[in-house]
Amino acid sequence: MTDYPDIKLKKIMVMRFIDELLNRKAYEVIDELFHDDVTVQGVNPKESVIGKGKLFVSRYLSELHTGFPDLRAFISDMSVDESGDWVVCSMMVHAHQYGKIWGCLPSGNEVLFRIAMLCRVTSSEKLKGALVISSQLFYWDAGSAFKFMSNKKKDKDGKTDS
Repeated sequence: MTDYPDIKLKKIMVMRFIDELLNRKAYEVIDELFHDDVTVQGVNPKESVIGKGKLFVSRYLSELHTGFPDLRAFISDMSVDESGDWVVCSMMVHAHQYGKIWGCLPSGNEVLFRIAMLCRVTSSEKLKGALVISSQLFYWDAGSAFKFMSNKKKDKDGKTDS
């Protein structure tokens, strides 16, 4: 298994992804956090998503932030597998659906769901050995997300449309 400092740095990379990209929308850190050919696989409420590259990461997160502009992710648990390559993270996501996403029109509803995420963190030769996320796997609690998104539409003040 990889030594402790390396494991700690790998967890920090995933924490940066959650804090800087998911929560703060700091897209400028994509080059620092991801391998050029990063592979992203996930299941969202409407489809299985498979994409490759930093541009895909940027577009996917932009779609997510358009649908949920106030998205906040909170880490529940984080560990590293026995090989030392994969960081496993469980998080809760809280947001309001103020934009169109996954074919659903904006509802204004509060959305709360769990995401399980696995990130493979490896060294980048291009970045002189710096750690980067080379693969991500997501599993969304799709049922919970759709339950909240499909209820009657509410505006930002919490008023329900008739």
